[in-house]
Amino acid sequence: MKNILTIDVESWTHIRKELRRRDRRRTGEDKSSLDDGFIPYSTGKILEQLRRTGNRATFFILGEAYRWYPETIEQIREAGHEIAYHGHDHQLITKPAVLEDQLRKSAEFIERFRPRGFRAPRLYLRPEIMPALKDNGFTYSSSSYGPCGGTAVIGGIREIPVSTFPWRKSADAPPLPRPLSPALLAREIPFGSGIGAGLLGSHASYFIRRTNRHGIPSVLLLHSWQLVPPFELTRLGTKLRDLHVNPLLRPYTLNRAHALWKLLANNRFTAFRNHPATGGEEE
Repeated sequence: MKNILTIDVESWTHIRKELRRRDRRRTGEDKSSLDDGFIPYSTGKILEQLRRTGNRATFFILGEAYRWYPETIEQIREAGHEIAYHGHDHQLITKPAVLEDQLRKSAEFIERFRPRGFRAPRLYLRPEIMPALKDNGFTYSSSSYGPCGGTAVIGGIREIPVSTFPWRKSADAPPLPRPLSPALLAREIPFGSGIGAGLLGSHASYFIRRTNRHGIPSVLLLHSWQLVPPFELTRLGTKLRDLHVNPLLRPYTLNRAHALWKLLANNRFTAFRNHPATGGEEE
């Protein structure tokens, strides 16, 4: 069975700004300079590894990444992967007006790729945003956490969550969309999330295979800077700072690249466009 692999293409500066308040005031031009070619470099490495393992993926792209490096985003599509949308500059989308502003800033990207899929930054999405997504041509979202196989139609948009594994079986499906929270962690293991991948590495295969045995695909989310970690995120000073500022960021700064590549090599993956819930057919 093929699972769903999704990769959020964003600058490593977005995780850094969570650790350094002064970075939160940086403009797009400042962030582009600080990124210093990381997005093209990491994307090239990821595309090569996917080619070697025969996997396909859905790449959720920030509009600013396309503005900085249009050739790199074109390469993703040329390599046979799905292009989806991740907002323009990783701003938290709290209401429809914010989404409309993000789409306006990303107009060139939207016009070029006509993405069907959407992922909210930080996987924070409120139900009232869904009709605005539909009005702008999107058909599905993956902006929640939930047990494998569970989906919901909200405002005309199919919400397909990043995979979690419940500590114990429950007959009740959780309401979607829902963000990562202490209450969720008390009930489920978010093995498909970036934080879960950072902690579990290749051991996430255990949960993937358990769900596959029931004929259900897992949905995995990885960030480009997790697969190709920049030195700034893995050096000792950053690790000490993230423990002080926000301990929950610690799994994101672990250098688990080798384990994550092993995870991708040992499982079969495809893009959301081949998921039955999006109207596609499995390859």
